[in-house]
Amino acid sequence: YQRRVRDLNLLTAHGPSRFPGLYVWTREGKKLRVQVPKGALLFQAGKQFEWLTGGNVLAGFHEVVVAESTLLAVQKAKQQNSSLWRVSSTLFAHIASDNSLEPISHFKSEKSLKEYPPILAGDQVKAELEAINLAQ
Repeated sequence: YQRRVRDLNLLTAHGPSRFPGLYVWTREGKKLRVQVPKGALLFQAGKQFEWLTGGNVLAGFHEVVVAESTLLAVQKAKQQNSSLWRVSSTLFAHIASDNSLEPISHFKSEKSLKEYPPILAGDQVKAELEAINLAQ
């Protein structure tokens, strides 16, 4: 099962994982395999961050899939009698649902307010979930 996910929150922090499979996309639409080194984090801007910057920073896309590199890593783990659990630490940070989202300070302009009008963070999350058929 594969699904490209546009981060709808403020920030997403990806930690290292035991097995490969994390992919991100550049602004140009190029898919990249990511391996977060031990002791490091990968941060992605979410839709709320995009909203606050009036589109100057775009929300990232990511997916986690079983790729050829994942299967090879599983094979190696089996040979070494290691755990086959894929463990990763991902943190999704959100703005409180009763706070207003709108472009801030120097990102605020007539154009940015037209594209990113004030909205409660909870309503923005609900709209994003509805757009991907995950809201009821």
